[in-house]
Formats: sequence, C-alpha cells, structure tokens
Amino acid sequence: MDWTKFNNHGESPNHAFEVMCNILFKCWLKKEYKDNISHFAFVNGSGGDGGVEAYGLLKSGDIIGVQSKWFPQKMEASQFKQIENSFYTAIKVRPELKRYIVCIPRDFTSKKMVKNNQVARDTEESKWINLCENINKEYPDVVIELWDETSIQEKLCLPETQGCYRYWFECSDVFETEILISYQRAINSWAKTKYIPDLYSTGYIHDKLSSFTGSFEATKKKYDMTQNIYAIVQKLKRAYEDILRLQFPENEKALFEKVKSDISVLGEWLCIIREIGSLVASGSDIERDNFEKKFELNCDSSELKDSSLHFSYYNHFHEVESILDNIEDDFEQFKRCMISDSHNKIIFLGNQGTGKTAGIVSEIDLMLQDKSFLPVLVQAKDYRKGDSWLSILTRTIGLSTTWSELELFQALENAALLRNRYLNESCDIVVQPKCLICVDGIDEASSWSFWKERIEETQVYEGIFPNVKFVFLSRPYVFPRYYDLDYRECFYTLPSSGDVSVNELFDDYIAFYKIDLC
Repeated sequence: MDWTKFNNHGESPNHAFEVMCNILFKCWLKKEYKDNISHFAFVNGSGGDGGVEAYGLLKSGDIIGVQSKWFPQKMEASQFKQIENSFYTAIKVRPELKRYIVCIPRDFTSKKMVKNNQVARDTEESKWINLCENINKEYPDVVIELWDETSIQEKLCLPETQGCYRYWFECSDVFETEILISYQRAINSWAKTKYIPDLYSTGYIHDKLSSFTGSFEATKKKYDMTQNIYAIVQKLKRAYEDILRLQFPENEKALFEKVKSDISVLGEWLCIIREIGSLVASGSDIERDNFEKKFELNCDSSELKDSSLHFSYYNHFHEVESILDNIEDDFEQFKRCMISDSHNKIIFLGNQGTGKTAGIVSEIDLMLQDKSFLPVLVQAKDYRKGDSWLSILTRTIGLSTTWSELELFQALENAALLRNRYLNESCDIVVQPKCLICVDGIDEASSWSFWKERIEETQVYEGIFPNVKFVFLSRPYVFPRYYDLDYRECFYTLPSSGDVSVNELFDDYIAFYKIDLC
C-alpha cells in the first residue's frame, strides 16, 4: 500500500488511521459474527481508553476489541511495549475480552540473512510472536490477532468497504469543509430570513433531536437515571435485609419468605440495571429486549404495615414502605427513558410560522460549532423526480459525481467518525458519532410523492449504515394520514405555540428590532 496517498482529511495520521481501522473492524465484525452481536461501540476520545478504540459485545458475553497503532516505520522494543500495555489496559477494563486485534500500517520483517551469512532472529515478527506467547501464558483464552498492511489492504478491497478505501486513499474532497460551505450557502440564501441566531432559543426540536441522535446531553441524562434507579433498588434491598434480621413470629413466616424472595429479585435487577448503565455509557441503544424481564415484587407495603413487628421497628418498615409506594412509577419512568428510538429517521410536522426551519438550522449550527455530529442541510424543493439520494447529497454538498451511493454513505460515516475526538472527554460517557441528513420544506417541493419515496428508502440504509440518520420537516397537510404508515412512530408534531414559544422570544425580538413599546 502507498501510505503517502493516505488522506488524513486534516487530522493527525494517528487519529485518521484509528478511524479507518475502526470502520474496517466494524464491517468485519458484522460479517464475522452476524446476528451474534449484542452491540457495537466506538470508544470516545483520542486514543480510545488506552485499551481499545472500538469493540463488539457478543450475545455470549464475549468482547472483541481493536487497537490501532500508527507505526509506519520499523518497530522497536518500546513500540511493542506500548501494544502490550494497551492489551493489559483493555483486559483490565473489559475482562470479558476474548479476541484482541492490533492494526499496524506495515508488514513485519521476518528472518533474513545478514553479515557473514548469519540469520537475523531478533526481527519484528519474532518480537510479535514473543509478545503473543507471553500474553497467552497469562491469558490463554484470549486470541491476539495482527492486522498488518497486507490484512488491511485485503479488507479495504472487499465490496462492502469500497467507500472506505475511496475516502482514505482516492478522495480529494474534504467532506467537513464542503459540508460547512454548503451550510453557509443555505443560511445566506434560502434560510436567511428564517433563521436569525439572536432570535432563537432551543426548544421542541432540540429536545427531540437530542434524544434521537443520542447527544451527550441526552446520554448523560439517561446514565444519571440508571444511577438513580440503581441507588433506589439498592436502598430497598438493604432495607429488606435489615428487616430480615428481625425475629419474625411463626405466623408471619410467609411474609418473611416474601421479603427473602424480593431480596433475590432486587439482586437480579441490580445486575440488569448495572448492565444497562454500561450500555448507556458506551453510547449503545437500549432495546425493549433489555427489559424482557418484568419488574415484579412479591411484597407490598400493606402487608408490611400489618406485621406485628411494624410498631416496634417502625423506622425499619417505614423506609421500605416509602420506597415501595413509588418504585413501580419510578421504574416505569426509567424504562420509558431508557428505550431508544430504533428508527433511523424522524419527521417533524408543524404549521406555517412554527419555527421548523429556524429550529433545524439552529441545531445544525450547534453541531458544526461543537463538532459533535456531521449535519447536511438539504432544501427539499431543489429536488424532484429523477433524483436519487446520491444526486441529492452530491449536489447539496458539492461533491464530484463519480461516487456510488454505497460509497458515499460509507464515506459520510467515516467523516462523522473523524469528529469523535472532539466529543466530551470529561467523563466516561461515550457519544456514537453520526451523520445527520436534514431535509427541510417537503411541503414546498414540486412532488410530495417523490419525497415520500425517498423517506421510505431510508429503511434500506438502517441496517447497512446505522450511523447515518435522517431528519425531515414539513407542514402537516403533506402527511394527512401518517398514522396509517409503517413508520408512524417517526412523526412528531410541533406544539401550536411553535418550536419555541413566543413569550420566550418576545424580549429578544423587541431588542433586536429596536421596537419602542412606549
């Protein structure tokens, strides 16, 4: 491979190489393990967590991880030591690790003849073998696997990764720059009168998009809720254990057994909640399957109040009763908050003047400023019958017409992942990077049926490109019977007061336009 042609798109070669290998790893993992993957995550920040940059959790509980090292020159002992240290960090953080893949942009030197017909034995290959053997003595169940230059090239040549190869080795377009320019064109032309930064405050669209994209704000809120419900369940379990230490009379043995049984149930739920918290922190979606087990307790507060021990040990019982009275509602709220929107699209409906364009443009502006997600703003009326998602995106962004549709979507995923290093690294919350394709003003398009077909097409991309999401905005009359559609759960209607209520904007509006109310 000619690494001089490796296009790092303005990033450091180290970070760009990590991102490319993460994408290759993800494609390989899906092909290798298919339906056995429970969830996949890119690890936040520059250099991952010191152990892996991406990993997949299998349904068996095993973890497959990848670590990439930009070592383009001959590797010395110190660099092999870095790999060794990364492995030990990975196994410490994720003890379930069973397969550890190391990506290096070169093929190792092997045995060769040197001076005086001697054979050089202290080669890169021998050092790698020694490293693997030493690790396997301590962790015999872990497979250490090398993806060298040859392996990486083979994976880049697969049909499913052609977009990846083109983005890193053939593409002269700087996607982020082109997308930023296309956004600037929009806000200085058709969106100019609809979005005035000084007159906008986050509202309904922001809240829904935050949840839809899995922003840091939304993910942190979810994670905090897992910690809160965990503390409640743990407190109830400990209070039950205190009650169980009391001497129950013979005629209340049934109550004793119920309390004992509930302690076991609560212990199981603590494990489940801890696992859900880990999934949330890794940026993974929480599915309904995670709540397959129903939260049910055998004992209720009325039975505890009727106990003969209640009066003598009021404080013991009162603590349990106060939790039991609210725990079902607390748990239902927790469940509703956790379960992710499993669709790859969201459709906002709002009447004229409700602030749809202002809302979505403001969100795109925020994403570009904080380098969280990679947004593309499309004006619906610019496209009509005969256009495809490929032509829509290449014309909107300003790319060459030589891309295929699959290549372009994969390249957009790569470009979004490059922004991962800019996400919040102040805590252990991981935000999965996404490309957001935002289509505004479907009601203004010459053909509504054209855009309805494009919306239905997005279903095809959901499994192939899970990190590409779609946002559509329209007036309600375009979708008069949206509740009959298969994707009816994707629709959200803006409040009649608008994306942001008028009373919130009134003072800023008066000040901006210098209106004298006297």
